[in-house]
Amino acid sequence: MGDDLRVGPNVSVFPSVSVIVPFYNRGDDLTDTLDGLSSLVYPNLQVILVDDGSTDNGPDLAGDFVGKFPMAVLIANGLNRGAGASRNHGLTFATGDYVWFADSDDEWSPSILLELASVARRHEADVVICQGMRVDQYGSHRGIVEPFDRGGTLSGSEIRTALLDGKVRGYLWNKLIRRAIIPDNPFPEIDTLEDFCGLIGILSHANSVVQVNRVLYRYIYRADSLTSSTERHLSDFDLLRDVMRTAALEEFRDDSRSLSSLHFDYANWHLLKVRTAVAAFSPSRARTAVRSIASQMRFRHLLRISIPYPWIAIEGVFVKILGGAYPGIWRTARRTRSRVVVLVRRRRR
Repeated sequence: MGDDLRVGPNVSVFPSVSVIVPFYNRGDDLTDTLDGLSSLVYPNLQVILVDDGSTDNGPDLAGDFVGKFPMAVLIANGLNRGAGASRNHGLTFATGDYVWFADSDDEWSPSILLELASVARRHEADVVICQGMRVDQYGSHRGIVEPFDRGGTLSGSEIRTALLDGKVRGYLWNKLIRRAIIPDNPFPEIDTLEDFCGLIGILSHANSVVQVNRVLYRYIYRADSLTSSTERHLSDFDLLRDVMRTAALEEFRDDSRSLSSLHFDYANWHLLKVRTAVAAFSPSRARTAVRSIASQMRFRHLLRISIPYPWIAIEGVFVKILGGAYPGIWRTARRTRSRVVVLVRRRRR
């Protein structure tokens, strides 16, 4: 681990930033995370490490880090309460003009805060968003997160539409957020999607969001991560939809459903619930769950979204037609595809 944070430019011309990093039993990865924090090129920085009831050596590693850097603080939840509660706890200690939420098992450019805060200061933005690279645990690239067509500034109404359309995603780690627009305890204490639920409420207070066409963060997907947990509850997805309906009520009116609201319902509610059930539930539980979800889907909605969102519509039609049979067919197709890939690779050798 480095001996100090690289200070870089003049402190006085940059807004202060609080970095909040929750961790739970991530001792194996936490050293790399702390190295990443110590390499940040930014003045006027506060780091808040939140121990979510770890039982490994993570708190000791974090304590050593805090002992070296006066700008860092370590707080503890006591019990394991989840990422939402940890972020809420961290916010009570935040003093920065802006807040950045980083995950304890990811990587980022040392200049991420310098670049985002520079844009925030120049545009007086409430939120600045960069792009991220999705990477699996073996280092293979899996695509760009939030691949903007172009950079630019979104107004309040445009932010809502961008969330519904999926052009702004529910991740926290690629967003620098003005602390003044963050409400008290924004993140619900649920198993998953607490970041998306909280972000919807936060962005409802934003007047300007600036997008930056720069990949500054590496989101590392691991099979054992919180976001891939097999203990997900489908009710968390229902809460997400309720939060979005409250934030964008006019878009969800039954007599004037917008394409954006239909996209959100199918991409982030119906089909996300289906994928979770298929991937995480037992066969019998998955059949029951998908049958129930399919009964709520409507062909007329799928027809409306088929032109702007063809792949979502196609997936939705399969789910609607197959119902409870979909999980078994999907799993069989996936196994068959995996076997074909293995055979092709062997023949190429």
